[in-house]
Amino acid sequence: MLTLEVFRRDEGQTEQQIPELSECVSRLTLDKGLFKVEIETYKKSFEETQAAHAGCNKFARKLKLELATSLDARKRSLDAYEELQRSRVELQKNLETRNSELMHRPATTSQLS
Repeated sequence: MLTLEVFRRDEGQTEQQIPELSECVSRLTLDKGLFKVEIETYKKSFEETQAAHAGCNKFARKLKLELATSLDARKRSLDAYEELQRSRVELQKNLETRNSELMHRPATTSQLS
């Protein structure tokens, strides 16, 4: 009999807690739904940011390639410039040497007439 009394007393307390527990379950269900929405929002934002970064990374790789190409072209241009400078200096020396030779060459009679 004592067990039956304890059971009924606990049953009464449990029945009193049911509305409170139902309200708690409702709140938790609502919070769960809100969290799902928030998670989906952050997931979408993360994916958009990740896509933007992928686009930026692709653009950065393209710029690096263009920079490497430009630097290579610059180096080739500088090499060509230096070669032209050497050729110019050599031609200038040749010209000066020939001018000097012409100035110091004795005049012949056929050249004087």
